[in-house]
Amino acid sequence: MSSYNHIALTAGAFGDAKGVVGVAAPSSPFDVKSVVAAQYNGFIFSPQNRAKQGSYDITVLASSFGNHSATSQACSTLQASIAANNGQGANTIPILPSASSVYGGEFLTTSGSDQINDPTGASGSENCDVVIDLGTQDSSNSGLFPNATVFIGSNFPPFSVANPWNCGGSAGCAVSFPVAAIVGQVQGKFVIFVSASGSSNPPAQIPDGSGNPAPQPIGIYLFQK
Repeated sequence: MSSYNHIALTAGAFGDAKGVVGVAAPSSPFDVKSVVAAQYNGFIFSPQNRAKQGSYDITVLASSFGNHSATSQACSTLQASIAANNGQGANTIPILPSASSVYGGEFLTTSGSDQINDPTGASGSENCDVVIDLGTQDSSNSGLFPNATVFIGSNFPPFSVANPWNCGGSAGCAVSFPVAAIVGQVQGKFVIFVSASGSSNPPAQIPDGSGNPAPQPIGIYLFQK
């Protein structure tokens, strides 16, 4: 019988206060370079997110990762806001993303006065406003990344490149927070599950409609294309 890696879901990280998510543990460590070089579809789930009510459901954002890299032009706003908040004041980002990171985000587009999250209508690929830094793989549990980090940039919804999340100054806001991540394979394809808590230190947080960081549980669920 295969062993399994799993992470407990913090209250609300998957729509309920209880539960786990997991996948069969690999027999040997994954090559992290191969994991972060792959492309993924999935979703970002933040069930307590009430940043904006409109024509799309902000709590579930269809997302994609791996089409962009740290040097992609699409990621320039994200990277600039992370760098501007590295070691700065109340929104400190203590460590910048490492080489073990995958870049991506949601498919938020604007049509007239409405905003929609529709992958079929996006031109090119997803927005680049989130980084998942897997960090170091657990030496005793292949596929487990217990000290991973998520970075949220100044263009994360309800904000955008044209209307960035600001901290009262010229620099765009950005936050980072600890997460637990597991990587597995299903039918030869990588899967990545991320769970973040609104009670961690610092808490998982995304901007509310007024631009304030709003602590809350967040889950990211990705499946290799």
